[in-house]
Amino acid sequence: MPEKQTRKKAKDGFKKAETLDEYYRRQELLIEKEEKKQKIKVSQPAHFLVDTMIVHDIINKKYVMEKLENYAVERNPTIFILDRIVDETHNMEIYEYSQEYSNEEILSILKGQCQAELIKVNWNSKRALRAREIYESKRYLNKDGIPLSKTDAVLLVWAQENSWILITRDTTLIRAAKEEGKKANKTIRVFNPFVSAWHD
Repeated sequence: MPEKQTRKKAKDGFKKAETLDEYYRRQELLIEKEEKKQKIKVSQPAHFLVDTMIVHDIINKKYVMEKLENYAVERNPTIFILDRIVDETHNMEIYEYSQEYSNEEILSILKGQCQAELIKVNWNSKRALRAREIYESKRYLNKDGIPLSKTDAVLLVWAQENSWILITRDTTLIRAAKEEGKKANKTIRVFNPFVSAWHD
């Protein structure tokens, strides 16, 4: 292989003098190592806290629940859902996906796939006040400059204080979880089932 091509391959993730078969084998080993690492991380019954998009995904894409079960010790992990998340899912399904589910139907669908527990948020509690501070700080912005929502701030606080695993594919929420974990010196564990990746 010409030297110029070898350098290009190296930039694309290949090691110098590495064949294509060796590259693929190295990637397989890295994936196996990461899967073992992920399974070790959930070494006790899994308690998951989900955001609005993940609820939508569970309702509409069965494989999302399968991915969650693959990283839990038991086959039927407990999923906690905030009452506000149920409200948001109801509205989102109507206005963005032209599907109408009542709050009761959303909970029924979830309970048909897993152990689902509804959490009613006391907006006057210390936790809610801490979440409000995170929300009002506007510290975490998405690529369009839109700040983290009040609901997402609540998810951060509830996940951290209960040591629950936050399930989300929202990159802004994932970044906020990392930063808030560092600030409080208490990691917020996050799992994105769409890339099978942990964010500690």
